[in-house]
Amino acid sequence: MVLQYNASSVPILQLGLGGKGLWEQMLYDLAANFIRTQLATVQGASVLQPLGGKPRQVMVDVDPQALFARGISPADVSAAINAQNLIPPTGEVKIGDRAYPVSLNSSTRAVAALHDFPIKQQGGATVLVRDVAHVFDQTLKAAEAQFAQARALAGAGGA
Repeated sequence: MVLQYNASSVPILQLGLGGKGLWEQMLYDLAANFIRTQLATVQGASVLQPLGGKPRQVMVDVDPQALFARGISPADVSAAINAQNLIPPTGEVKIGDRAYPVSLNSSTRAVAALHDFPIKQQGGATVLVRDVAHVFDQTLKAAEAQFAQARALAGAGGA
């Protein structure tokens, strides 16, 4: 097999992230959602997914008996969480000769707050996510790992 090789296929930047007190999940989140998005704005850059670290995954374990007792489906739970955990499109507001960015973020800061999301009204009472499910934070199994000085890293690279 012959591969074409030229200067544009060589990465010009490789970045390794590490920090005391930061878990692999936090490092991956920083690389994927903050640093990678900043690098993507560079003209001509191609940015890859982070290597190493552990991707975050928020899990919702529903209780089938609790769902059945309240006449709620797993789709109702999913729809309630999706409808209330939004980052809608934003814009700017012009006041005089200045423009100010407007950002709206109604997503929760803590996973535990998802327990308080209402699903539906039933008999004068509100059924909350906590009544029919348990929400917790976990990570996907890491497919690869990077270490430096016996500490876990997450990284981002690009050309």
